[in-house]
Amino acid sequence: MFEFLRLAHPSLGPQPIRPPRLSLRVPLTDRIGLPLPLLAYDLPWSTVDSERAARVADALDELGIAVAALGCELGTRPSQPATAQASPAAAVALSNRFCPYRPERYGLRIEDLTAAKVIDIRLAASRDGSGRFNYSPAQMRRWDLRGARKADRNESLDVSTPTMHWPPDVRTLEELPGKVAELRQLAPAAAIGISLGLDSLELGLPIVRDAKAEILTIRADDDLQRDATTANGGSSTAHLSAARSLANCVARTRRWLDAHGGRQIRLIVVPPSEADAGDCVKLLALGAAVVAVDGWCKPLLAPRPPEANDDWAAATLGVSTRPAAPATPEVDTAELQSRIERMIALVESTGVASLSELGPEHVREWGRASSE
Repeated sequence: MFEFLRLAHPSLGPQPIRPPRLSLRVPLTDRIGLPLPLLAYDLPWSTVDSERAARVADALDELGIAVAALGCELGTRPSQPATAQASPAAAVALSNRFCPYRPERYGLRIEDLTAAKVIDIRLAASRDGSGRFNYSPAQMRRWDLRGARKADRNESLDVSTPTMHWPPDVRTLEELPGKVAELRQLAPAAAIGISLGLDSLELGLPIVRDAKAEILTIRADDDLQRDATTANGGSSTAHLSAARSLANCVARTRRWLDAHGGRQIRLIVVPPSEADAGDCVKLLALGAAVVAVDGWCKPLLAPRPPEANDDWAAATLGVSTRPAAPATPEVDTAELQSRIERMIALVESTGVASLSELGPEHVREWGRASSE
């Protein structure tokens, strides 16, 4: 994605003694941190049953990837104690949970706020498969009973529910400081974040700073992935222009916050899903504290394809040669772990001892020397 950027090599000469293992912990506030600078930001939990969703969320949490999800999306109530008799969905307890606070508040419960490390006020909506800003019937059913009844009616008509269908409790950016203060009272232990799309970023920066939010999320998964990268038939020129715009946006936003009283605000970047390990490291160097890796995590929600031999047996003999698969198969995170290790290796290659040392000086445009 950021092919026009390269990671700078360490300087020549004797290198300082480094710890045996790179420190990847991300401090979001004085009292809240994450074990990795990675986040599953907006996974399609409603596309799988709640038990599978809970298993995937638990697997991500074990790897150190923060997970944004409501309790009802995972089939669990955060206040429900884990017991030996409880199902995996009911027993899941995430140590690095983000609470997605949508203005319509579908599916939101007070336990979601109090159980979260971060409450993310999502002012940038997500598109559905059609390109509209809609919630699917499956999402509505997962969120709450009132939504379920509405979704059931809509499903027969093949109609989704528009975002902002209910009167939102955050109608304008100017109302943000009051909402941040309200959520801080409801969940004093959580950090408060605000997510904005690229179109709202310039206007929203001073308001986010004045609202005293600890986190700002830049959502580029819609603006770039759906629009710029598909312009002109998905040409490489459009792709490069979109990626360059995002890189410049992250760097400018970090500089603006540092220069205008927002140094303490951490940046989260939600890039297009094709971001690889190198892209994540470059975004961290440009000023992001955390990068969303939904593109890495979504395959965990997809069912495993059948093996070729099993397809032949099923087609020829009418039977399957494989043992019956469990109702909810285990989550295979091998590929995800490989991506994480690749990211760690690339950070280490810059010569830093911790993520806090990684900065813009560690990325260069191709063709430019390190001394420029």
